Order: sequence, then C-alpha cells, then structure tokens
Amino acid sequence: MTELAEIAAVVSAAWQEVLRRDDFGADDDFIEMGATSLDAVRIVARVSEDLDLDLSVRVLLEPRTLTGMVDRVRQEAAAQAGAST
Repeated sequence: MTELAEIAAVVSAAWQEVLRRDDFGADDDFIEMGATSLDAVRIVARVSEDLDLDLSVRVLLEPRTLTGMVDRVRQEAAAQAGAST
C-alpha cells in the first residue's frame, strides 16, 4: 500500500510542476488559484503515473484542495491495492 507521506509528496510535486508555483497551502482552492481543467488533467496524469494508480480527474476536481486530493488518492490507492489481492 502507498504511504500517506509518499502520496503527499507526489501530489505536491505535481501541483508545483504543473502550476509552476509553490506558494500554495494545503487548503488553497485549485480553481481559485486560477488553474484550469487542463491543469487538473495534467496533475492527475502525473500522480497516476508516479504512483502507478488508475485515477479519475475527480480526485482533484471534487475536493479542489491539496489536502483533499491527497486524501482521495490515498483512498483510491487502498481500494486498488485491495482489488489486486
């Protein structure tokens, strides 16, 4: 199972890379920061690849915060790990 710290690091790095900024907090709203749906797709693609998970863009667009996305990715990682056993 993927560790929470690893998920948080990967998600944060994806936000920094795609958004080209690091001045966001854990509870900043993705949309209010001026990000687009294409940015969301890029972030989710990067996280999916780095963690070897099958993720929907909803893991970002529904919670819209870094903390929310980390939690959703953690839930998906646990579900996918359970499905593969």
